[in-house]
Amino acid sequence: MTIDAHTPMPDVIGLTLTHFAGEQPRGPEFEPAGSCAFRPTCC
Repeated sequence: MTIDAHTPMPDVIGLTLTHFAGEQPRGPEFEPAGSCAFRPTCC
């Protein structure tokens, strides 16, 4: 959790609470095997 505090005007405190602002890559990431030029044909 992230808490950001700011003062928008005198005698006022503003808070921004952020939970789950981003996520980790879930992986695995890989290129498919084979040629990119391959195109399947339909009968």
